[in-house]
Amino acid sequence: MRRRDATDVASTPDVPCTGPSVCGMARASRPPSISLGARCAPTLDEQDERMSMDGSPWLSIPLADYEGHMDAIGQSGALRRLFAEVYAAVKPERLAVLGCTTGADFGDVDPAVTQLALGVDINARYIAAAERRAIKLGLNAQFICDDALCVDLSHAPFDLVHAALLIEYLDPAALFRQVRRWLCGGGVFSVVSQEPSVGVDAVSATKFDSLQLLAGHMTLRPAVEIERIGIQEGFALKSRRSLEVSRGKMFMHSRFEVAGAAPPDLLQTTQ
Repeated sequence: MRRRDATDVASTPDVPCTGPSVCGMARASRPPSISLGARCAPTLDEQDERMSMDGSPWLSIPLADYEGHMDAIGQSGALRRLFAEVYAAVKPERLAVLGCTTGADFGDVDPAVTQLALGVDINARYIAAAERRAIKLGLNAQFICDDALCVDLSHAPFDLVHAALLIEYLDPAALFRQVRRWLCGGGVFSVVSQEPSVGVDAVSATKFDSLQLLAGHMTLRPAVEIERIGIQEGFALKSRRSLEVSRGKMFMHSRFEVAGAAPPDLLQTTQ
């Protein structure tokens, strides 16, 4: 699962939009990313059309189901806590959150510290909800509806790029390569992953059955494997932190910098 935090975002009206880009399509034929200066959510027909091209299960999970599921399994607070920790440590002037869903993390953003806060998500309804949350908070944030491996972030470089429970659905090496292009010198790539555990379901069972669509599309990797890939892609591991959540699940929070940007800190694993 990815992040959530319910704050008056359970329903999003259908407003036609031009349709975000799809990474499986050739770059030249893909429609442009949608940068949301105004609310933009696809109709159900547009969702179905994009789903047939993209194949992402996230496009077929209703916002209310996602919010309800994450409430039921108690993972919202854990994800917010991990983001708040790295945000406080980095104090980024420029922030990007990949897989931002409904924008819960932006509640911890301090406008006095962060000049640019940007969120990216593949689901336009989630993005529309994130924008409404940012407006309610009085935060001047920007949101883009696109795939994290396809999006062109002309807003780079960033001091902090955060991706929580996203790497399970993407090619990790490709994600590291993409993020490396976006980080400034000394910038931090923050990765929250779900540790595979014997006897623990990848997707917890709740009354929100639509979330079970994710089970066949996610790949759980041990944090040490993700970190090895990051190092191969030119990053240095700065720290690792574990956090046990509900139903026996374990989240791992790994922080990376581009190798050579600064001497690595002593690796610490805490609970």
